[in-house]
Amino acid sequence: MELVITMPALLLAVLVIMQFGIWAHAQHVALAAARDGAEAARAYGASEAAGHDRATTSLDRLGPTILRDPHIEVTRTAQEVTVTVTAHAPSILGGLFTFGVREQAHGPVERFIPTAGETTP
Repeated sequence: MELVITMPALLLAVLVIMQFGIWAHAQHVALAAARDGAEAARAYGASEAAGHDRATTSLDRLGPTILRDPHIEVTRTAQEVTVTVTAHAPSILGGLFTFGVREQAHGPVERFIPTAGETTP
């Protein structure tokens, strides 16, 4: 009788642990893609499109199936670049649950700042 009661609970606990691992891996893939995109977009003379392309390439290379419906948003101002990757992690607990993933990376835009007495190239 104890086996009938404890076995489903034990199997559910194992599935929850596996789901957490899948979600954590999806978070890491999204963060790596966001960082790669930010690194490309913040380069001197780069554009938002360069960051978007690099983030897309990273997602394709790192985990083409771990993120469902990925969306990449790149914002580049004169001072800072922000790349946001949002998606959903796959669910092994059934279609009733969705596990969202949202990671963001940002950094300063590389630019030339002349020192006193220098002229701009």
